[in-house]
Amino acid sequence: MTTPFIRVTGPHGGLFVVEFCGNSGRSLTILLPQEAGGDILSDIQDRIPYGLCLFDPADVSPTT
Repeated sequence: MTTPFIRVTGPHGGLFVVEFCGNSGRSLTILLPQEAGGDILSDIQDRIPYGLCLFDPADVSPTT
């Protein structure tokens, strides 16, 4: 298990890289253009200040 985190790096080659990593080690990476990066990054910080919670579909039982 790893410690969950959100990491923002860049800009590199005109892109910001936003990486969301869960405690299982699975991650989601989003590439943001440098021109829009500032606005989008502030939205991410405002809307998910405590991180992101993603469920693994295999762990969720279907509902009818």
